[in-house]
Amino acid sequence: MLAFFQKPNRTVETELKLRTQHLRGENFSKAKSGERSGKFYRNPGYVKQPIDMPNSNHPPRSVVVEDRSPAADARQCSPSAARNRGPILEVLTRVLPKKGIVLEIGSGTGEHVVCFAKALPRLVWLPSDPDTASRASIEAWIATEGLANVRTPIALDAHWGIWGVEDDAPFDALISLNMVHIAPWEAALGLFAGAGRLLGPDGVLFFYGPFVLSGIHTATSNAAFDADLKRRDPRWGVRDVDDLVGEGALRGLELREVVNMPANNLSLVFAKSMPATLTNIGLGRSFRRIDD
Repeated sequence: MLAFFQKPNRTVETELKLRTQHLRGENFSKAKSGERSGKFYRNPGYVKQPIDMPNSNHPPRSVVVEDRSPAADARQCSPSAARNRGPILEVLTRVLPKKGIVLEIGSGTGEHVVCFAKALPRLVWLPSDPDTASRASIEAWIATEGLANVRTPIALDAHWGIWGVEDDAPFDALISLNMVHIAPWEAALGLFAGAGRLLGPDGVLFFYGPFVLSGIHTATSNAAFDADLKRRDPRWGVRDVDDLVGEGALRGLELREVVNMPANNLSLVFAKSMPATLTNIGLGRSFRRIDD
């Protein structure tokens, strides 16, 4: 069987045990990682993917909105996007459908979406951002890369009850990168509400960023970052996965995976809940199929 699980640090390992007890019996999901069919195993709560993660804590992040170096045109360059787009793409390549349409909330400079669109050309990408300068940067990056599978960015705020993309629904996936911790909690609520309305069957909702596990920070640097965020704006802060799981459940979205990422970040993979007929199979507890 493939080496699916990473050994987390002691704090995360303790939390994952608690998470296992909490999730067992609630979900039924299927994961594929090979060519041959395999056995059913008890769901460990979270399936970890083999992505390198430094063992040491990174220095506390003290800036909320980073300095973005402008290019000769409207393009902006984000140092963090340059660092994390590769690891994020590795996860997206596995969890997103092979074709369909993906809506990105808070696209920022546009570097992420053009990277993903080049690597996954069978997907159509719809970037969005409420900031005018960011949308101009996205358009400039699309033009520079000559990408036909990225649509013109739209103005969209997750707070809105109507997003203006309803005619394009249902979406096959919705992604949000490094957003929910630098926005009021209402933005996360709006994001889940939008995903519940606009995602199609088995649609994926993907988050990336720093998160808390049942009140426990995964690194001391994340705790310092959380404190700094709240000093800057008390409505901001690193969000607890438990709170996101609860809100997702209200919208028919279940947490399928949590993936360790570099720099003490996590990827969260939610999906539209499977039909009740698949959960009522007499197993009495949750299982995940892992292929040999």
